Amino acid sequence: MEKTMQFFLHKALTGLVGVAFISILFSGYSSVKAAYEGHAVIPTIIGIALLTILLTLLAIRLPKAVFLSLLILLAFGLRLEWLLNIQATNISDFKIMYDSAIRAAKGDFTFTGEGLYFARWGYQLGYTMYQALIIYLFGDGELAIKIINAIFSAGTVLFVYLIGKTLFNEMSGRIAGILYALFIPSIVLSSVLTNQHPATFLFYLAFYLAICYFELNKYMWIIIGLLLALGDILRPLGSVILLAFGLYVLITFIIGGINNRSRIFSAGKFAGILAVFYLVHALANVMLLSAGSEYPLGNREPLWKFVTGLNHETIGVFSDKDKAYLAQFDVGKERDEASMELIMERTADKPQLLELFKKKFVYMWTEKDSSLIWGLRGTGYLDLLKTLTMVERYIYLSMIFFIVIAVIKILFEKKLNLHLSLFLLLVSGFISVHFLIELQTRYRYFIIPSFVILQSYGVFTIIQLFGSLLREKGILNIGSKMNK
Repeated sequence: MEKTMQFFLHKALTGLVGVAFISILFSGYSSVKAAYEGHAVIPTIIGIALLTILLTLLAIRLPKAVFLSLLILLAFGLRLEWLLNIQATNISDFKIMYDSAIRAAKGDFTFTGEGLYFARWGYQLGYTMYQALIIYLFGDGELAIKIINAIFSAGTVLFVYLIGKTLFNEMSGRIAGILYALFIPSIVLSSVLTNQHPATFLFYLAFYLAICYFELNKYMWIIIGLLLALGDILRPLGSVILLAFGLYVLITFIIGGINNRSRIFSAGKFAGILAVFYLVHALANVMLLSAGSEYPLGNREPLWKFVTGLNHETIGVFSDKDKAYLAQFDVGKERDEASMELIMERTADKPQLLELFKKKFVYMWTEKDSSLIWGLRGTGYLDLLKTLTMVERYIYLSMIFFIVIAVIKILFEKKLNLHLSLFLLLVSGFISVHFLIELQTRYRYFIIPSFVILQSYGVFTIIQLFGSLLREKGILNIGSKMNK
């Protein structure tokens, strides 16, 4: 009975994710075709797909040590080269946090009580303190922060490879690593002081440890909880991640548990992860307040993301009009009540709300990645921005195509890939939450590694389909070693 339920839940989840990606594929094709009239979209996608397969066939010929060395050098080298040569203008939240970090590094925390920024969004103090630590160690200047962020970004490439290898096989892992090393928004954002680089590294390190050691190691839950907490302190995605992780434990280890003892043990480990997660947050708050901060980590305007996300006029994108309207109310109960009134008003008309969800889905998952705009802001490289945007959109569409292939293959496989359910849950949860909250296409950054991991299995599947041709060329004999 338990195995049947486990099988049904896994296949239902796979099917749900498949429907989402098929929708993205068709919507993305229409969007790219409209944006670049006169371009041969399908031949371009086929060309990118063939190039991806060629990269795979070249990568599997390398000895593992050589491949890993080249992968890390490629990933870090591209990001270092970009950040050294492209100096994006530091503005908006990035500038506020950086300027505040300089003061914090000198022991001055009075900035937390100046203005409403940290009064509203205390959770930004986590990344501000991270930057302050780097400034304290290496002195003023953005370069050290950017280089360390590039190291974290290259580290994420390594874990994309390891996760792909663990979930599928060596070939899938290698192509996942290469594709993420070459992922344009990740490279371009190296010139931006964003919390996405270190947070994503910590999250995917935790995911890798979870799929490899959650069941086998008695105490790995402590490290997983610590990594998730630190990642959440830098970039608050904990609610979505913990929900996905909890469902993963339920499907994989509780429903599919060998006996009641193993089920209770797995549930206890997840409870331990939650305990560590919130304990680390509590300790961070104690340290912040004792250092002189006016506010702990947290969000004193929790409804803002929903107010903006449900704005029909802006399709869920940031609204200056909403910001100005709510500014007349004091932060706290008064502003929360005004925010709730807007939310209730915007969700009253259900057909209109469904139409908004449709528009938000298309915008978030098919439009150009705004990371490129942020990474080139103020540099004057308009032609480069246009070129990279076009290339990125074609590569992204190719990625979605391979993901659809992968999901179809997974759906019809008899053997369950239970650890894959963690990433299917992360993808479905991340897509779902963006029906409700504010949109920026650069927010795709966190989930793209999961996309690339799925994409790699699609590439592997296509190569398998052309197995007879590869045998004739003597390539499959090498590739077959990568199937394990």
